[in-house]
Amino acid sequence: MKNIQSQGQKMNRSWVSDSAQPSSSCPCLKCFYSQRIQFCVKGERQPHSAMALWTPPFLFGALIFWTTAFPCVAFPTGAPASACKTMKPIHLGVHSRPHPAPYELQVWAHSFTNGQPITVQVLGLEYRGLLLEARMFGSTAALGTWQSPPNNTRFLQCSGNPQGAVTHSNMELKTSLTTYTWLPPSSGCPPFIAFIATVAHTHEIYWLNIKSKVLWRDPTATCGSEKFTWTATTVIMLLFHLLLLLSCI
Repeated sequence: MKNIQSQGQKMNRSWVSDSAQPSSSCPCLKCFYSQRIQFCVKGERQPHSAMALWTPPFLFGALIFWTTAFPCVAFPTGAPASACKTMKPIHLGVHSRPHPAPYELQVWAHSFTNGQPITVQVLGLEYRGLLLEARMFGSTAALGTWQSPPNNTRFLQCSGNPQGAVTHSNMELKTSLTTYTWLPPSSGCPPFIAFIATVAHTHEIYWLNIKSKVLWRDPTATCGSEKFTWTATTVIMLLFHLLLLLSCI
């Protein structure tokens, strides 16, 4: 009997070695780990699982890391202000489709003047995502202001203008019946403008740099900083169209 007790005492002592460390699951006891099983001095055993790592601080840290390392993979509620200049969606691992695009920007006017709204439509397939601006050729500044965005769209502040662009507000389908209304600036009108859009059919399928025809500033407009004659305006329009053709080659 004494031999059995002495062997048990030796076994208990063998569980507590110099390398043993206090256990958080067995307070005030020293334990060691073997094959993912935690042995305690009193003979208790508890599973040592990786689920113990899933604590609130760990989950919060993982969330911060994910949102920092991968800021956005898509924007279901509209393009961010950071896309105003490039007009490129931030869809990780997805690239824009080559032209010709199955979309066209239809503008029901040939010229513009301050105070007169211009109607724009996106003709073609149904679409879910949109970023639409008015620009002068060679500039990334959004011109004019958009009026009363249609259903499933919203304003986007670009170039310091709260209504400088229009983007989608959700992923509902939009059709060619959706119309967007643009108002030229009241001052500082360029001699000509064009509408430019990024249109997304789905998250994985989208096209950049979809342009409308060129609209020249009407000679009766009073929003320009200089006066252009018909001849000067015609020459500038021809040069503008030539640059557009060269950019497509």
